Amino acid sequence: MDGTTVPPNCLAGIKVLDLTQFEAGTTCTEALAWMGADVVKVENPDGGEAGRRGVSDPYYFMIYNANKRSITVNLKSESGLALVKDMAKHADVFAENFGPGVIERLGLGYDVISALNPRIIYAQVKGFGVGSLYEKGGSTGKGRRLQAAMQDSVMHYSRGMFIRQAQTGQAAPRRPAGGNAPSGIFPCKPGGPNDYVYLLTSRANPEHWPRLLKLIGREELIGDPRYDKASARVEHEAEVNEIIAQWTRQHTKEEAMALISGAGVPAGAVFDSMELTNEPSFYERGILQTMHHGDWKMTMTTWPVRFDGAPAPIKPAPLLGEHTTEALGDWLGLSAEEVEALRREGTV
Repeated sequence: MDGTTVPPNCLAGIKVLDLTQFEAGTTCTEALAWMGADVVKVENPDGGEAGRRGVSDPYYFMIYNANKRSITVNLKSESGLALVKDMAKHADVFAENFGPGVIERLGLGYDVISALNPRIIYAQVKGFGVGSLYEKGGSTGKGRRLQAAMQDSVMHYSRGMFIRQAQTGQAAPRRPAGGNAPSGIFPCKPGGPNDYVYLLTSRANPEHWPRLLKLIGREELIGDPRYDKASARVEHEAEVNEIIAQWTRQHTKEEAMALISGAGVPAGAVFDSMELTNEPSFYERGILQTMHHGDWKMTMTTWPVRFDGAPAPIKPAPLLGEHTTEALGDWLGLSAEEVEALRREGTV
């Protein structure tokens, strides 16, 4: 550690039971680890988290799992499951980002864990929110100075590019990290500027490619040496992408998303802002709310973290000086008359 870094330790003493994998969940628990929490990563004894496997080097796993500790537990055994449940009794946070229904099938769903430890914070990261159409303490009493530069933040959330640089010794190309094909956005009907579906095939799951071929009716290409291995598909990426695009052009992005994800390959329609705004489930779940600000109103998203299943309300942005009397009374105990005097003086 050099002299330019200071461990915050604002979460010292906080215990995090980490069952996350790949990126979305591991990023969250990594942030807790950087803030001083004791993050214990629970991994399968047979090779560990899937992010460790199926790639050519450890950089992918390293970059999303700094500052953590790792244990291996067989969650399919009764004794292993009992061990994790015992750990959950002592944890402050339980985190997971498995596919829908997986954590419940393991026997570690929210109802189970909260019954063991009612004070636990049970954190989940999912592709889509519950109800969506596409669902399937330690305070010292002393404050801290927190600083975040915008460029530093963008560097942090773009850190996946450093995986490719570490692999090749060259600057990362201007494309998503991963180096697998097919991956990216593919055109859909009716061919508008936002009619695309995003799909991802992973080196960590070699079944993605044959699943796609079966879905699009190109089973004859299964085992074809031009495309069979991930490295071969990268060499023939333009051909591979066109094979997929020929199929996606025959479907709307919603159809393509449902069919591809239904076949067991990660996929999502590329929705524009108007399509998202017109989606009723966002309003039903409180994710989209309407803010009123004087004579103006605006539909916008709330903070995505849900407390006991409910999102935070969006309160109006204040009008200029709207709460002067109220706030000065709350914080400083000033009367309305005293505030009015300050106003006459030009102080407020």
